[in-house]
Amino acid sequence: FTLVPATAATSFSATWQSPPPPVPSSATVVSSTFAVTANNPVKLQILVPGELSVPGSSTGKSSISISTQAAGIAFPVTVNAVDLNWNVVPAGVQVGLATNDPYAPAIANQNLISGSAVFPVVFAKANLGSAGWTITASSVSGANLTASVSAPVPVSAGPATRLQILLPNQTPVPGNAAVKGR
Repeated sequence: FTLVPATAATSFSATWQSPPPPVPSSATVVSSTFAVTANNPVKLQILVPGELSVPGSSTGKSSISISTQAAGIAFPVTVNAVDLNWNVVPAGVQVGLATNDPYAPAIANQNLISGSAVFPVVFAKANLGSAGWTITASSVSGANLTASVSAPVPVSAGPATRLQILLPNQTPVPGNAAVKGR
């Protein structure tokens, strides 16, 4: 038989249970312990608050509930270099993030350290509901890994920081700091 483990582990053993093992003198055959190592990095994984990495699973993560973020407040986004089975792998790559929030400030590129980096992300415009805003992680330099798009992140209005006055013929444009929101 062929054993193909999907999750990297420092200690792994296999047990033959059914049908009866090829050696009739034993009811159970247990292998010696061996290490399973991650493969080469092939893609990026992006985790937003409310998501956990789950190597070996079909999506590479579990999502209890994506946390709603407040506009204008930084929150952590984790990016991992992973193999085909979502095991985190050290990779010499610089990663850039982009969002689909048209008014979000630029996010500085970072090098992955031991296959991971945590980015501070700020959305500028509220976007509640199932659409939310998404974040895309891409290789900027180094290994060319497949890009990843986050789950939609719902964003509520942030805390009030100023009073906005609109004159006749002005329309509010929430999140657009360049024109002071109008």
